[in-house]
Amino acid sequence: MLHPDQVKHSVKTLIHRGYPEGKIAQQTEKINTLNESVAESDKAVREASEQRAADHLENTQTVKDAKAAQQAVTSALTVLKEFYAKASQATALVQKASDDAPATWDSSYKGNLRTMSLIISSHVGNISLISLSCEFLYWSLI
Repeated sequence: MLHPDQVKHSVKTLIHRGYPEGKIAQQTEKINTLNESVAESDKAVREASEQRAADHLENTQTVKDAKAAQQAVTSALTVLKEFYAKASQATALVQKASDDAPATWDSSYKGNLRTMSLIISSHVGNISLISLSCEFLYWSLI
């Protein structure tokens, strides 16, 4: 990008060498137009860089949160695994079909909190994986 003083100096030099003023005016206008385009391009690059930096910060926080959540779910699964290992012999709270149970209770409950926690763990792991993949893809395109 040419500074306006550089353009003025170049115009004076061209006039001194005998170039037609009409042609000089055309070229000066082209230079001014190109300078404006360069300034717009610089502004767009600066704004895109600021947006990339903001997106990177947000994505970094998402990955950090997902890793913390993954650790919490892993700890919870360990506690549940230990609890169910000890509780497998206990029968005091086992749900069984009863004679006076409503018709919708056709069998005892089959699921448990551990199963649900495994599903949650899978989803949390996916969040982290997706965020890291997006971050990698973004930076590989630059």
